[in-house]
Amino acid sequence: MPNGTDLLNSSQLRKRSMQAAEF
Repeated sequence: MPNGTDLLNSSQLRKRSMQAAEF
């Protein structure tokens, strides 16, 4: 089962990747 921290990290990584794609 995925930990809450893993879910938070994945969401943060997605946001970072999206922001990086905007540049």
